[in-house]
Amino acid sequence: MINDCTAGSNAAPARACAACALCERTTVLDSYLCENCRLDTGDRLKQLPVMYDELTLMLFRTRQRPADDGPRARTVEPPTPNLAGLDLRAQFAVLPSWRNALLDAMRRPGPAVTGDLGARVVDAAGVLREHLGWVAAEWPAAGDFAAEIRDLFNDVRTVAGEPELAARMGPCPQVVDGRPCGAPLLLPDRESVVRCQWCGATYPPGVWLALRRAQDELAAPARSDAA
Repeated sequence: MINDCTAGSNAAPARACAACALCERTTVLDSYLCENCRLDTGDRLKQLPVMYDELTLMLFRTRQRPADDGPRARTVEPPTPNLAGLDLRAQFAVLPSWRNALLDAMRRPGPAVTGDLGARVVDAAGVLREHLGWVAAEWPAAGDFAAEIRDLFNDVRTVAGEPELAARMGPCPQVVDGRPCGAPLLLPDRESVVRCQWCGATYPPGVWLALRRAQDELAAPARSDAA
């Protein structure tokens, strides 16, 4: 999907001006992921190792059977596996796979990581976050990578009950002291009004189209500089 914008002659024609490979809504210049999707992917990578640990704790449930003869007579039934949790935990193997693919693409092979899957998840998430800027700007697989991270995060959240990520709504265009505020706007889960945490401006759904137009006007000078 190619949107209507221009870039300098030195930009790669296939990437100079295109839709974000993940959200397909935001125009990006000479990149594969928009800034919002890059930041969201980083947030997910930061949370996934913690979610893996929480999922592991949920894998087995122990049930005590009460007895009439006091605590000494209590028996504990064998743990019952949480099959949904087992399946999801196995899906975390996608993180080490993407870590290896990224290092190969960067021609920077890293040392082999030993240990259980949990240790490899922690290592992979750290490596992927560290090079996320390169992923967004240089890696043709960025869209597929970010989509798999998003899908894994959402699947685990349905079991572990993790809260929704706040939706990123771009920079705040409110003029403050003669200049656009520019602070990142976030829409928390289950809320419908965007509120700038810096200048206090609010944007209900009825003005979101005007908000996007104002943000496009803010981005116009940057496009002109790139041309």
